[in-house]
Amino acid sequence: MSIKDRFLSPEETLIVAIIENAVQDAINPPPKDTRRIQLNATKWLQSESNAPYSFNWCMDILEMDTNCKKHICETIQLIKAQKKFNK
Repeated sequence: MSIKDRFLSPEETLIVAIIENAVQDAINPPPKDTRRIQLNATKWLQSESNAPYSFNWCMDILEMDTNCKKHICETIQLIKAQKKFNK
């Protein structure tokens, strides 16, 4: 079942927004403090921590498996590589 196929509580909706924001910052960070924001977002997404509010914790709350996390991180790396290639 996809995350989009089930009802999300307000808390789960917020967690999805946090993940979306981190992915966006990892790929296209805002102009101010670009490198720092991009590095922090990438570190958060690649972290192995299970602490509250970590990426793994968010994925657990949303009942998403590690394959989904791996896919998200791999996709981000591919997009970054493509952006560098197209420059």
